[in-house]
Amino acid sequence: MVAVLEARRYEEDSTPEEIELLRKQVYVYEDENDIIYYKEAVRYSEFQLDIYFEEVEKLVTHRGFFYFLIDLVDTERPSAKIRSYLKYKFKPYVKRMHVAAYTGKNVWMNMAAKFVMSGTFDSFSIHKTKEEALAELHGRVHRRRG
Repeated sequence: MVAVLEARRYEEDSTPEEIELLRKQVYVYEDENDIIYYKEAVRYSEFQLDIYFEEVEKLVTHRGFFYFLIDLVDTERPSAKIRSYLKYKFKPYVKRMHVAAYTGKNVWMNMAAKFVMSGTFDSFSIHKTKEEALAELHGRVHRRRG
């Protein structure tokens, strides 16, 4: 059975197994296309984001421009404090990435995601499905390569 994140905040008291599970939520999706997959937790915490961004740094440090595929299907809307922390964590990367997020939800959730992302990313797109988000990323990879 594959372990999945529970619908709770992961904090400093997380077990080593939970921390490893958090790390596995960020990985190279398509190495040849520089696409990184990022499965957002249901409930955010600064601790969880710190673990995620340790992985992000490992995966992108050797890459020039890269693409971020963010799965927001199960996540809750972040608080103002967490939105500010996300902006801080993403800041070192925003000039060298495009983010394609997908919500799996309705137009209203997509609008909420757009509001949050517009204050964080220079280049982003919001989609309902993973397939739509990947199509956007693949199109951008193709155009960038000429």
